[in-house]
Amino acid sequence: LVGGGQGPVVFHNTYALTPATATVPYSKTLVGRAPLEGETFMFQVVRTDDTYQPLTGANAYSEVYTVPVGSYLFQVGQDLLNKVGTYHFKITELPGTSSGLHYDTSEYHIAITVTDNGNGALIASAPVIHKVGQADSVMRADFVNIYQVTGSGSVVIDGQKNLSGREIVAGEFQFGLFTDPNGTPIEIVSNRADGSFVFSALNFTAEHLAAGNGTKVYTYYVKEIPNANAQGVTFDTTVHTVTVTVSHNNAGALVVTPSGNHTGSIVINNVYNAEGVDVKLHGMKLLVGDWSAVQNKTFSFQLFEANGDYQVTGTTPVAVVTNSATGEFSFDLSFVDGQEGEHYYVLREDVSAAAGGVIYDATIYRVLVQVN
Repeated sequence: LVGGGQGPVVFHNTYALTPATATVPYSKTLVGRAPLEGETFMFQVVRTDDTYQPLTGANAYSEVYTVPVGSYLFQVGQDLLNKVGTYHFKITELPGTSSGLHYDTSEYHIAITVTDNGNGALIASAPVIHKVGQADSVMRADFVNIYQVTGSGSVVIDGQKNLSGREIVAGEFQFGLFTDPNGTPIEIVSNRADGSFVFSALNFTAEHLAAGNGTKVYTYYVKEIPNANAQGVTFDTTVHTVTVTVSHNNAGALVVTPSGNHTGSIVINNVYNAEGVDVKLHGMKLLVGDWSAVQNKTFSFQLFEANGDYQVTGTTPVAVVTNSATGEFSFDLSFVDGQEGEHYYVLREDVSAAAGGVIYDATIYRVLVQVN
């Protein structure tokens, strides 16, 4: 030995292992609605024994991850995987408080095997993931939350029928509710005595939402169904459109929103005009005695308007007619809408152009025409 020393030479080497690291894939999926802005979910990773019971004491480990919807990796750090052996973990979702959301109660068991690569480093195997209740392993711990909408809503559509020209009668007019304005009505109702009409309630549930609980708009049409028996009525051909929007409040409750005109706004206006009526007054001129000298002569007859006591109200007749060759004569009267009531007339023969030898009939006829 250099320097004259004696004894054996000893070298002390230390073999130190670099701890391993591992990553475990997991995901969060939301079914039934889109994620809300800023919405997150919590997952807990716990270290367990080989029966997947949580470790206690110095070996206990638990960590909570808060993430939005998506796919992620949680990393098992070097402070855990520092020895050769098999490490066990379990991962679960912590239930939240969002209304309408059913949180996934699945539990996943994870086993990670750590070995020595002989070069001073610990190596972690790919994690073996099992979902509790399933025999086969899975590639990832997938958590799926289901959003469900409950509740119901209803909409009542009503309207008002206005009729000018006469009083309306209950039940004489009909109104249809359509989903296709040119199709068959889903309901037909009649007016009340005050002209109002009401359709049965339209009921909506979550089944009326679009796919994936999306918003859906339903369109309805209201129009009058003309009644051929309602003579003199000009019908309203307006088609009124009402929409009902079915959605949810992102908290599991159904929301049914009708357009503002579903009640108190639909007005159907009709006009009643009575058709005119014609009245013919018939008479006969008779000559008694030897009338050969005047057999080809015509005679005049006058019709005057009168009051209720049959007193003539004017000096000019409303009509003057003459007889035919057979002695017949007639007056034609016409009445239009607005002339309803009693009309009085006086009918007499015109003697202003008297024929010689003829004694005229002085009879005055009273005529009453009732127009309804």
